[in-house]
Amino acid sequence: MRRRLLHVLCLASLGAAAASLPVDSADARYHAVSQWGGLGTGLGKFATIAGAVGVDAAGDVYVPDTDAARVNKYTSGGVPLMTWGWGVVDGTAALQHCDATTPCRAGLAGGEAGQFEGVAAVAPAPDGTVWTVDGPRLSQYTASGAFVKSVGWGVLDGSSQLQTCTVMTGCLAGLAGAGDGQLDSPLSLEVGADGRVYVADTGNTRVSVFSAGGSWLFSFGSAGTGAGQFAGVRDVAVDPATGDILATDRGSVSIPVNQRYSRFTSSGAFIRTVGRGVRDGGTTFQRCTAACHPGTLGSGSGELAYPHGIVVDDDGYVYVADRDNNRIEKFDSDDMPAAAISSTDPVIGPLNRPRDVAVLPDGDLIVDDSENVRIVRFDAVKPVATIGGAPSATTTDRVLDLTLSATEGATRFECLLDGAPSPCAAGYTTPALSVGQHTLQVRAIDADAIVGDYTSATFTVLAQGQGGGGGGGGGVPTPLQEPSADAPIVPGPPTPDPPLPPAKAAAKPALGVTVKPPATLLPGRRVRASLRVASSLSAVRVELRDRYGRRRLLGDAKLSSVRRDRVYVVLLRVKRRPAGRATSLSVRGRRADGRVVARVVHMTSATPSS
Repeated sequence: MRRRLLHVLCLASLGAAAASLPVDSADARYHAVSQWGGLGTGLGKFATIAGAVGVDAAGDVYVPDTDAARVNKYTSGGVPLMTWGWGVVDGTAALQHCDATTPCRAGLAGGEAGQFEGVAAVAPAPDGTVWTVDGPRLSQYTASGAFVKSVGWGVLDGSSQLQTCTVMTGCLAGLAGAGDGQLDSPLSLEVGADGRVYVADTGNTRVSVFSAGGSWLFSFGSAGTGAGQFAGVRDVAVDPATGDILATDRGSVSIPVNQRYSRFTSSGAFIRTVGRGVRDGGTTFQRCTAACHPGTLGSGSGELAYPHGIVVDDDGYVYVADRDNNRIEKFDSDDMPAAAISSTDPVIGPLNRPRDVAVLPDGDLIVDDSENVRIVRFDAVKPVATIGGAPSATTTDRVLDLTLSATEGATRFECLLDGAPSPCAAGYTTPALSVGQHTLQVRAIDADAIVGDYTSATFTVLAQGQGGGGGGGGGVPTPLQEPSADAPIVPGPPTPDPPLPPAKAAAKPALGVTVKPPATLLPGRRVRASLRVASSLSAVRVELRDRYGRRRLLGDAKLSSVRRDRVYVVLLRVKRRPAGRATSLSVRGRRADGRVVARVVHMTSATPSS
């Protein structure tokens, strides 16, 4: 999950030297649009806001209120939904939940089941539960704050081994240390798409990885300033596309080394680190893959000053809470600087030592603005692409000369022609097109690496002599669901040209698909799809996607040894609540010659509003 967290450390000024460094100009296409929180113990307030925030698939935001020993939950727009912790309603020594219908107060700190001592981070999981890290133990709750279990050394009976406890067994605070699966002053955590829990085990200068059930799997990292080492790992994130693990790292205020973040494989093997002077000790932004130097304080493009929170979005862009530069630094999937984001809104005002950043399902950012005791939401103004010169319906031209343009100062375009990547620029000439229906999808990317939604143009190429009066009209393109970022797809046999003589009309498409969705898509519901396979395919995969193309959130199925002209019925169980109403079923099959054919069926099932 693209969720983010962070933690509390000693606050100290960077000093006059850092303050005098020029900071990158703010990204004008990220606008600070709202703020919420403030100092207090009532509903939606914070005693402190020094923890790491999390965002679930529905866009709800979870914030640890560390000094008040509780967790606050909000809508993506900042409306307080609830708070949970021991005694948060009336001071009773038990787990309680307060909301707009009850009083809310600070919680009671401690190590009992469901109790917080110093909760540092919150991370929603794909199964709908929520994990927290609190001292040397991990705890799991439902999305409504009901306690499930805690995991840590000695949490059951004080033994020096990894244990699990529940309400029935009772819980202890746990034992800090450096054993396998043991934690020491962890500052944050992340939950991946596979449910694995990744912990920034700061006191042990390492990252520890646990299974979805809480079993320890492995740890990596050691103390130092070399490649793959940490001075003080602050936060951890998982790239949803590659499975890479990323971690921010920095030393203390008195020894400010390792002002950088590092990327590792899913198994913990070092890939590279980025920051000021990490390759040769220089005074500019650098990347390093071996024999690395400590990163040093800086405020230029890509340079960091006490980095804390980190998150990766679905397009592979990395966001780092660059605390003492009072900004969010954005990097591309190759870890090159892309933008600097800060607030210039006269009402909201500037950020003050932001400690964490999270990405909402719609691409907007949630920032833990720690010193201002608030959450700030940034609206990402996406560029909108326009396709000029596309046929409005039909054409007999086999090669089209098109003009691509976009709002928001877009600098480049990404194109998909019939689902396959097609290199394109502002002046785009298509490859030779076959007779039949084609779909061109275009999205724009602006100078600050904000990725727009796909715009589409669908048209039919007719054989010479069939006529067609819809060429070159440039119909108004309509936004389309972003497709999956799978391997390039070679389009299958085209849909029959309309109209055709009866003999030709009998030809079948490569994949015939009918879908019977439930009235409302909710976890546990099933979607029924009937497939007629008219080509000889070695396998067919069926994927249920939400409007962001994230099939991993919903159901999928795979049919092997597919035979020609057979009808298959597939039932897909919805795994996660879809984000938004636009949902589709994607069917992909591989032919014996290796070519892939695909078909997307858009569905109209409603999803409940947040």
